[in-house]
Amino acid sequence: MNDKSLPEFPGFESLSHKNIMLQPKTNPKWKEFVLAQKRYTFSFLATKMLAQRIQLAIKTDGSEANIQKCIDEAYAFFTKYEKMAAGDLQQIFS
Repeated sequence: MNDKSLPEFPGFESLSHKNIMLQPKTNPKWKEFVLAQKRYTFSFLATKMLAQRIQLAIKTDGSEANIQKCIDEAYAFFTKYEKMAAGDLQQIFS
């Protein structure tokens, strides 16, 4: 049985077809994400919670060291949940 013989379901997209790749931490989109310079509409609840936590951390301490710490945290999160948060990751890097 190959992929073409599998049934298609409306609204369902295989994550393997989205071509989402985790970008290196040096990508400026990470900093844009942690500084909330763009408005996102995330679908994965854990991503929403991460974004809120990071925004609070940045509001409390906007130092370059803390920004990097938040980028590291976001990177670790998306490394762990890359497939489940693929749509959210796509929003950040599109």
